Amino acid sequence: MQRLITTSLLLMIFATSLVCGQQIARMERIDMPSKYFQHKRPVLIYTPSYFDEETMTDYDVIYVFDAQFRGLFDLITSLAHFHLQQFDENVRPYVVVGICSPHLPEIGYTRNSDYTPMPRKAVGRGLFREDRYFGHSEDLKKFLRDELMPYLKKNYRANGHSLAVGHSLSASFVLDAMLNDELFDDVIAMSPNCGYDDFRPANDFINYDFTKRAEPRFVYLSMGNEPQTWVWDNDTTWGDSWLKVKNHADSIASEGAGNSRIITAVFPEYTHNRVVYPAIQDALKRYFSFMGERDNWLSPGEHPVHIELHGADLAGTDVYITGNQEPLGAWQPSAVKMQAVSDSVRAIDLKLRLPACFKFTKGDWDRQIIANPETSLGGNIRITTPRDSVTYTTAVITVAP
Repeated sequence: MQRLITTSLLLMIFATSLVCGQQIARMERIDMPSKYFQHKRPVLIYTPSYFDEETMTDYDVIYVFDAQFRGLFDLITSLAHFHLQQFDENVRPYVVVGICSPHLPEIGYTRNSDYTPMPRKAVGRGLFREDRYFGHSEDLKKFLRDELMPYLKKNYRANGHSLAVGHSLSASFVLDAMLNDELFDDVIAMSPNCGYDDFRPANDFINYDFTKRAEPRFVYLSMGNEPQTWVWDNDTTWGDSWLKVKNHADSIASEGAGNSRIITAVFPEYTHNRVVYPAIQDALKRYFSFMGERDNWLSPGEHPVHIELHGADLAGTDVYITGNQEPLGAWQPSAVKMQAVSDSVRAIDLKLRLPACFKFTKGDWDRQIIANPETSLGGNIRITTPRDSVTYTTAVITVAP
């Protein structure tokens, strides 16, 4: 079955974009006031190309923590959109949100304040000594859940599905927020501190039941050479807690963790800071593959939707819709014919489960219809949140002389 657009067609598209110009992705900084903090929260928001034009698209969000280190935010944004996604049916854009941790010692607040809870056992020890800043991770969770996420849904068409990425203590935070608050669907945790507060993060991970979740989940855990090098005064807590998490993760992954994909990776030749680069590349490659497979998981309920395709080039043409479920023809390119409302409009009413992934054709895979930026790269159109009606417009492809 030929669902991918041919190389010659891609070349035609790229030639056209050189002539017609191309929309540019945008990065904004906002400083959000919050009822949970004395200070405003700096947030970076990346929106992909054609975000303003593609009003029918709702977006998965990648949350990047420690985005005050701007290079980390830019690296993940670049890898997600330009380097690691394949130009195939799984390609998709993301909104990327950077959570910056402010450094405000004058009010007793630094990065560690964001990513640590109040201690239960290790009062006055380790990260929780009196001369350290700690204890505001619950406030950060509330800011994300009650203020930032609703803001993104309202203003950036966030569809509610999320990936959280953290390194070191922010990796511990994203795990905690997933395990104890179900704040994120998927996580990438690079070199997490699993041992603070007497192995609290490690114990939370071991006690979590990954089989209870029906929707697919992606969990990636990685480590550099910290178990060998981060030993002070014969304290091996960092390595011991990581080994505890890794052994449990590997065990449940091999035995079956329901719909959860749990992956561990070790990069012993890399130090704590340098391990980010190989780890995030490995993690995102695996994540994009997982997201392609996730499109086959469908929500239990059906949603009625009216779908229209507009285009001056549709006159006299039969148009078909095909996609990832029976009402869409189960990827048969000529199974579901759309109604000709006029020479330039085709329409159909369906009841679909989400995510609904589909394409338009003229009856076979050699005659696919380009209807949004993703389909121009071989990707699928997706409906990921309930909508009463969606409208798409054909792209007329011309080649520059």
